[in-house]
Amino acid sequence: MARTQVREVRYDTPQYKRVLLYTVRKVGGRKAGGRVRRGEPTREVQAALNARNAARMLSDILHLNFKPSDCAIHPTYAEGSMPADDESAHRDVINYIRRVRRIFVKLHGTARGFKYVYVTARTKTGRYHHHLAISAAGVSFRELINAWGLGRCNPRHLEFNENGLVGLSHYYAKDQEYVGSRRWGCSKGLARPAPRVNDTKFCQKDMASLCGENPDTERIADKYYPGWTISDVTTQTTPGGTFIELFIYKTDNAYFNYDRWGRIHYKFEGI
Repeated sequence: MARTQVREVRYDTPQYKRVLLYTVRKVGGRKAGGRVRRGEPTREVQAALNARNAARMLSDILHLNFKPSDCAIHPTYAEGSMPADDESAHRDVINYIRRVRRIFVKLHGTARGFKYVYVTARTKTGRYHHHLAISAAGVSFRELINAWGLGRCNPRHLEFNENGLVGLSHYYAKDQEYVGSRRWGCSKGLARPAPRVNDTKFCQKDMASLCGENPDTERIADKYYPGWTISDVTTQTTPGGTFIELFIYKTDNAYFNYDRWGRIHYKFEGI
């Protein structure tokens, strides 16, 4: 029977980490050029990993590129302003972003520093709406509201807690049908975290300690991620094996802390 080892794939952002753990076949030797040959997971596990990474890509981008001083905006449509189709809804959100960008450029003389992520969604009843994260320093909430003009638009600063961006479910909305072939779009040049792969850190006992109803997150964090806290453990079993996803936040982070009663306090004064 072939030996196996636990692979750690880690996606780092300044205040958060997302970690995938799964078993791969242990292989020997080196590739041409001297690099160590790496084992691969089963096809079932790889398919599940691909699906999970596709679903989490947006959260990785948001956590790496946006901060509490940036804005969350959820424009909706008033009666009589609802777009007729997907193309019209997409055009509305792009035109809105362009108007906000013009305000930003007028303030700063350049578009450098202007960033956005948007999702356009359609509910089961056929109503369109949008979700945006925008980094546009100096643009007021009033200007953001006036730039929409098709209904309600209530901007607020982004909030982060131990699970990352608060309200991130808006960008996934499993009960809604997303518009078009792409679920979301973003400005050019946004950074994306590169995966860091390690095949020697974790052992099978570590993986076993994270499965079940009471995962040993404190020991794993102290051993492998000192200064960080594991806030969530997700286990998925496939016919080809099991993988574990950890979500980790920096204990002494720049965004929030908890008092002795467990109440959250945000460090950004705008919240």
